[in-house]
Amino acid sequence: MRMAWVLTVITACSSTTHDRPAPPGEPPAPHRIMVEANDVAILYPPGGAGIMAAELVPRALYERAFGSEGALQLGGTPAAPPLAALHLVAIRIDPQREQLRLVFQPAGERDDAVHVFFALDPGEARALAESVAALRGDAHLGPLAPHPLLVRDGVTGPFGRGLAAQIRRHAPAARLARITVFTSSGLGTAWNFFGVDVAAGGAITPMAIPTLPPDTRLEAFFAGFVDGELTGDAPFTPESTALPARDDLRILASRDRLARATPAARDQALAAAARIEDPRVHTPETIDCASCHVAHLVQTRGALDLHMFGYSHGRPSIQPRTIREVADSVAALNDPDLRSH
Repeated sequence: MRMAWVLTVITACSSTTHDRPAPPGEPPAPHRIMVEANDVAILYPPGGAGIMAAELVPRALYERAFGSEGALQLGGTPAAPPLAALHLVAIRIDPQREQLRLVFQPAGERDDAVHVFFALDPGEARALAESVAALRGDAHLGPLAPHPLLVRDGVTGPFGRGLAAQIRRHAPAARLARITVFTSSGLGTAWNFFGVDVAAGGAITPMAIPTLPPDTRLEAFFAGFVDGELTGDAPFTPESTALPARDDLRILASRDRLARATPAARDQALAAAARIEDPRVHTPETIDCASCHVAHLVQTRGALDLHMFGYSHGRPSIQPRTIREVADSVAALNDPDLRSH
C-alpha cells in the first residue's frame, strides 16, 4: 500500500507544466515547469559524470578525515577509497534539509561509496531543482532511472553540460558539511560505515552514529559468505544499545536467528524494516547507518546491494527508501502553497 502511494505521488507530480488559474481581472500566472523525480535525484549512466571528487573535495581535508591514500582502519579495513579514484555517479537535491548530496564511487569491482553533503541557503534547494528542471525543458522523464537525457546525449550533451555547471556552482568546498563512507571488506560480504562532520573553516569531527554507543566511530555489517543467505554472526558490530525493539533488524539479518524466532517476532522484524524504510518515521538522525542501508536487503534476501542510490557492481541501485524520499521532495516542491516558504 505504501509503495502504491509513492508511485502515485511521483506520477501525480510529474506533469510537465503547471499554470495556476488567475483570479478574475488579473493576468494569468506565469507558465512554469513542474519538478519531476529525475530533477531532484539524478543518476548518471555507467561511467559517471566526468566530475571527480578531487575537484570538489580538498585533498588535505579528505586526508585529515580518513588518512592518506592506502591508510587502513584497525583490522586492515581500508579507511576510505582513494580520493583520486572517485567519480560522481549520482546527485540528490534535498529541499527538506536544504542539502545538495553527491554520491561518488570508484570505477572497478570495489563496492565502495562516498557521500558528500553541501549545505544550501534557505530556498536554494528549490531554486536548484527548478534550474535543473528548466535544463530539460518540456521533456517527460518518467520514473527514477539513469537520467534519460544523460543516457541519450551523454554527459557532454546540452543537459549534461548545464547540470555540471550547476553542481560546480552550488558545491564549493566552503559549503562542505559532512562526508560519509562505506567500504567493502571480507571478500565483498561485509561493509563498514563511518563519516565526519565538517565545520566552517574545514574543522572535522567524527560523525556520531545514532543508537550506537557514544564513542562509536565505525559500524560494520557482515552478511556471511554466501550471497543471499545472511549467515553473518553477528551481523551488526557494534550492536545498538538504544534501538527500540520494534526497529531491530537483527532477526532478519541472521538466517539462524530468523529460523529460531517466533512468528510474532518475525512479524515485528518485518514491520521494523518497513518503518526504517519510511523517511517519515526514521531519518539519518534517528537510525544507524547499517540498519538504514540493509532494511531492503534483509526483507528480500537477494543480491548483496547496500547502495541507496548509485551502482552496485555495475548495476543501477535505487532503494525503496530513496523513492519515498524523492516523492516527498517532489510533492513539496510542486505545492504552490509552499513555494514562498
